[in-house]
Amino acid sequence: MTPNSDHKKKTPLVTAVLILILLVSAANVQKLPGKIRGYTVYDANIAVTGAADHSPSEAGYRANVKLGHPTITGIGLSGIKFEIGAEFKSGDQR
Repeated sequence: MTPNSDHKKKTPLVTAVLILILLVSAANVQKLPGKIRGYTVYDANIAVTGAADHSPSEAGYRANVKLGHPTITGIGLSGIKFEIGAEFKSGDQR
């Protein structure tokens, strides 16, 4: 291998890492809007778990969302259609 071919292999990797860092840093800077379509937006701690995960401690969370197992309902030329069940529980519910 020549030194030039090693440089060509590393360039796409370095570029991809730099783009990833820029995108992640930009996502952390965004602020929540005050309203979306007339509904007030609140900044709340929410626990999201999968079907196989154990329930997290409810302390410190305003809501819990438990996702079920995905089920494939259709396959076509445009893609795969699947359903995922979800259980929502507010921190105020007992």
